[in-house]
Amino acid sequence: MLGSQERHWTTSELDTVRIDPPGLFDSWSVLGVSQWFWQYQRRNLILFERGERRYVYVPARRALAWAVPEGVMPPDALEERAREGAEHTGPVERMRLEHLRGCALDSAPFGAGSAALVQRVRGEAPPQPGDIDLATLVHRDLWRAADAARLDPPAGAFGVLDILAMFKGLGSHEFTLPRVLFGGEAEQLVEERLGGRAPGHVRDELQRGAPAARRGDGPRRLAAVVDRHHALDGCVGGHEAELALVCLELSASGWVYEREVLWADAEEGEPMS
Repeated sequence: MLGSQERHWTTSELDTVRIDPPGLFDSWSVLGVSQWFWQYQRRNLILFERGERRYVYVPARRALAWAVPEGVMPPDALEERAREGAEHTGPVERMRLEHLRGCALDSAPFGAGSAALVQRVRGEAPPQPGDIDLATLVHRDLWRAADAARLDPPAGAFGVLDILAMFKGLGSHEFTLPRVLFGGEAEQLVEERLGGRAPGHVRDELQRGAPAARRGDGPRRLAAVVDRHHALDGCVGGHEAELALVCLELSASGWVYEREVLWADAEEGEPMS
């Protein structure tokens, strides 16, 4: 596990988690806000905080549990998701993340104004003057992390970006930073999961994209393997696991985070009720 994640209760209902590891970002933070809403399930928000300003981040392409009328999620939703995530042994998903749309938080999380907020995030309503692309906020710090001599900042950057890329708004596991591996250690894990030699493009990316592979002021491309594993809420023995090749491409003008799933596994488990 990367970094320490500090928890504190903001109210009797909302749990706030600091997602970004210490030292990764400058003068701002990434917060996870979580609330129980259906027996063993949580609904979540991600907030970017800078001083007194807060922006909520919710990917428009995700179906958000907290946007369901009255905040009710069908009790079999997690089991259905587990069935759809049956074991895979080849590439099952490729994605690209380069924009982090943020809406200025002008209402309490999960409060009366949340419906309008969801519409803005999804692009179904006009943006407001305070809405921004949060990608510009993180760019300088990502560049600094990529150029650091130690592995911790790049690993922390990959962990936070992977949470943002995979965020669905549901589940107690969503704010836990995944394990991030580089170089030969990452290649060895891929070989173990796939039961053979790592694919050629994976080996090439991991060798070229090691944090210490190249220095300088030009564009950088960092590569790692993200290892995710978590238990499903509301189930005994249920889990989801995934191994992905992730690449962070940085230049003076911006960044792109690319993600390719190499291996995935899911087990439905026994519902608790």
